[in-house]
Amino acid sequence: MQLYDTVTVSRHELGSMNVECSHCYALYWIDEKVAGSVFNPVFSTCCVNGKVQLPIINQPPEPLLSLLIEKIVDLLTQQDIENCSLHILDDILMQQSKTLKDFPKMPIPNIIHDFSNRLLNDELNYDQLKLCDFLEKNIPCLNEDQ
Repeated sequence: MQLYDTVTVSRHELGSMNVECSHCYALYWIDEKVAGSVFNPVFSTCCVNGKVQLPIINQPPEPLLSLLIEKIVDLLTQQDIENCSLHILDDILMQQSKTLKDFPKMPIPNIIHDFSNRLLNDELNYDQLKLCDFLEKNIPCLNEDQ
């Protein structure tokens, strides 16, 4: 997919992350095994072969649970939900050696929108002219050590 004149983005398929640790049920790609076989893989980054056991997390009390769920739903716009759905659909199609581009009437996920993060954009939303003025005024004051 061509985003700009000089940048080409291609998809890297790692396969399914569907192999479970036999101790803690963490999900891995099969290539992440450090020992064992395809049928009995051993992983080292989750529970150290069952040596680390975390307690089961209980659901938070009702007022907090409702607030958490509402907050998560509020963070996703309709465009975010559509893009996520299209990405999932494209992943499923790729497992069948197809892509959404094979279906001309289907929308394509908005890749550029997915790469942007609204929180980062809000954080970085500063007055660029003010920053340029500040730099123009202060750069001549710097000495060689700075």
